[in-house]
Amino acid sequence: MKTFCFKFFSVLCGFLMSSVSMSSAFAADTDIAIIFYSRSGNTEQLARFSSEFTGGDVFRIEPSPAYPDGYHATVDKVKEEMNAGILHGFKDINIDLSKYDTVILASPTWWGHIPSPLENWLKTVAVSFNGKKVVTFNSHGGSGVANTRADFEKVLPSAKFGTHLSVSGSPTKEQVENWLKENHII
Repeated sequence: MKTFCFKFFSVLCGFLMSSVSMSSAFAADTDIAIIFYSRSGNTEQLARFSSEFTGGDVFRIEPSPAYPDGYHATVDKVKEEMNAGILHGFKDINIDLSKYDTVILASPTWWGHIPSPLENWLKTVAVSFNGKKVVTFNSHGGSGVANTRADFEKVLPSAKFGTHLSVSGSPTKEQVENWLKENHII
């Protein structure tokens, strides 16, 4: 009986160890990129939840030069750039989009549109989105989806778009989970 229990325990431990290593290998080999721009943290929350559910690689788009620290100063600068048709610069991110089949794009809505550093970055890599599944998200302070979805579609005409999630403020984990399931990502 002692020998049987030892053999059973050894087989069970071997099975559990191989299961753990398989799931770890799967998480490290994700084909999902989560790319976001966030100023207040609301959109960043969507990126964190998406990564928790998918194991996807997360990339943050940052403005270059940085916007002013104060909210009102940033709003004034963004409005000035939009009125002049200026696309704000961005810091380079190290991403090889060819490694990803699915891309989650997350953005706040600024004056009804995606922020110009994100738009500018997307324009420089648009050809890399050819045929990729893209799902989009926007956080807002009351404007709803506005033009954010249309902006994504205009900049990435060769992508295959899933559904869009629009949330006032910060998204809940349940909202993100349901959206990812709706798009067959999880």
